[in-house]
Amino acid sequence: MARRQSFDSAERDLGLDARITRRDFLDASLLAAGSVLLTAVLSDGNTVHLVNAGQTIAGYKIVTVTEDSVTLADAAGQQTILRLR
Repeated sequence: MARRQSFDSAERDLGLDARITRRDFLDASLLAAGSVLLTAVLSDGNTVHLVNAGQTIAGYKIVTVTEDSVTLADAAGQQTILRLR
């Protein structure tokens, strides 16, 4: 398979020019296939954010996102669960 010769700056910023091993590709594919990625809609009072588990917003790490709740952790690791009513 021929390798693409040039990438624009936006593609390089995304890492599209980086080589990836077959094993890394398959590991990521299996991980994605084995789980459902849920997105939560949160507001910090000024801005609405779409977040997934592992991301950070306003100093809080998003620990888990389920169909009816979001678990946040502060810098000390104290967890807070936000639930839909």
